[in-house]
Amino acid sequence: MTLECIEELSFSPRKYQINAAEKILQSLFEKNKRASVLLLPTGMGKTNVALMVVVELFKKGLLSEEGKVLFLSPDRKLKHQLHDVCQSDFSPYGSSFLLPEGTSLPPSIIQKHFALSRFIFATPALLMNSLFARTPSQRRVQPEDLNKVVFVVIDEILDVTAQTVKGGGFRMDKRFAPLIDRLLAKNEIKFLGLTASILQKGKLSFIERMFGGSDNVEFIYPKGEDFQDHAPAIKLKRYYVFDDMRKEMDELLMGLRSQTEKVLMNGYRRISGGQQLAPNRTLLFANEV
Repeated sequence: MTLECIEELSFSPRKYQINAAEKILQSLFEKNKRASVLLLPTGMGKTNVALMVVVELFKKGLLSEEGKVLFLSPDRKLKHQLHDVCQSDFSPYGSSFLLPEGTSLPPSIIQKHFALSRFIFATPALLMNSLFARTPSQRRVQPEDLNKVVFVVIDEILDVTAQTVKGGGFRMDKRFAPLIDRLLAKNEIKFLGLTASILQKGKLSFIERMFGGSDNVEFIYPKGEDFQDHAPAIKLKRYYVFDDMRKEMDELLMGLRSQTEKVLMNGYRRISGGQQLAPNRTLLFANEV
């Protein structure tokens, strides 16, 4: 699928980025996959590829007239970065709305901005809280407006969706499951996932199952004459990545800290005649760095 958008972009895309965008569009609209997941190392322009794909959707008229594009980022900082990068290229096709944090704007105003905007930028947690409010008066996003979303870009998709299961394996992150399940339930929505975690096979397998198997999702590995010129200097084949051991390591370190502090405090009381060990005399542990 040849791109029509290249000449009007605010940046000059690299060849492997063009290759990636073409593969994604082919996967979603010629092979009719439900989702494409772009695997590209950090610093090689995943956001630029997603931007090109979205602009091309409008150039080719592949989105419905009222269809919205939703961008989900794992944290506030990435949400703002993504919004800022996309502004100049998206402005010809509609307005953008950065779903706000806090309570500076009343829910009714946020509802109106969401309803009128073509491009929505949010974190899963923020959109969850805005949609599933305790009372209708606190709801900042109306369900009928979310139903107008037809294309979803999930930045760092492995971190947003996959949650480690005790004993091994992964499941849908409980914090965001109601939102992701709601989006997945609407069959006409297409998904584009972005990740730099090329070697996390366990999570990639989970993503494949989440979208209903290999018939519904394709993993995109870009190619191009300039790929190696911009690829990281390390050789990835020399490294092994263990999926999501952070939680287990944190629990282990917390246990070690608790046991060690107890021993230190008991010892200090014995040698000091019953005095308490001052807080500023305790050790700094690795999980606090």
